[in-house]
Amino acid sequence: MLTDANGGAQSMGGTSGNAINGISPNNPKSSSYMGAAESEFGPAGGGGGAALPGPFGQSAKSLIPEE
Repeated sequence: MLTDANGGAQSMGGTSGNAINGISPNNPKSSSYMGAAESEFGPAGGGGGAALPGPFGQSAKSLIPEE
């Protein structure tokens, strides 16, 4: 999803940072895989994303204890 949303795989003439597609465009189950990924993570490039556990949403500065 994100490879396509960011220009496509380089092996297909695209401009994303990915050399190859994670799922072949010739894979007969690709639409099922893409649908499952969209159900789990939301639409590509939507900015939603999964909430990560731990300090990942904080700035690095807030993780450094004051002296």
